Amino acid sequence: LPLSTNRVPARRLRRRLAMASTVLYCLWLTPAVDPARKLSEIICDLATEHGTPEFPPHMTLAVAKIAATNQEGGVSLSDDADAKRASGLVEQEAVGWLKATARSERARPFVLTLGPAASGNTRHQCVLSPSVQSGEGHDTLIQVRKDCFESLKSYPLLEVAFADPPFYPHVSLMYGDMPQSERKAICASVEGCELK
Repeated sequence: LPLSTNRVPARRLRRRLAMASTVLYCLWLTPAVDPARKLSEIICDLATEHGTPEFPPHMTLAVAKIAATNQEGGVSLSDDADAKRASGLVEQEAVGWLKATARSERARPFVLTLGPAASGNTRHQCVLSPSVQSGEGHDTLIQVRKDCFESLKSYPLLEVAFADPPFYPHVSLMYGDMPQSERKAICASVEGCELK
């Protein structure tokens, strides 16, 4: 739910912010041109063949959401000054967090190695190429992610969206809901996703 910068009565803003608590801000790492082209081709081929959505190749580094600071699941607003502040700051903070993380000294280009296609357990990890979890590139990835979440402390209207699931670095190749047997059969047909 986009929030406008227009003045909105506090009661309506509370309701809008409570509804907006499901808005997610995702920070993606994107591959260089040549690997992106190859991954895009795989993603588009799978989408065409299986009737699934197309999406740009990426690795989700972190996901933030609007902080739930009251029992209703929205940002606590005590008066018009809070309402005015909150109406524009949620978006400003999200953009600020994403830009600050992208400008981080550690967020410079680095090399990750992707492995062969594998099946995941969720819709957004239906068929994926996992990142090889060793080497300097992997260590850099883990540190950049840690810095990213540390920087969220500077943005009080945002919080980590998914703290519990362990980080599984990967590039999704296909989104979809299907049985594991189908996912594994599709993985066996995917070639060329082992990239640096």
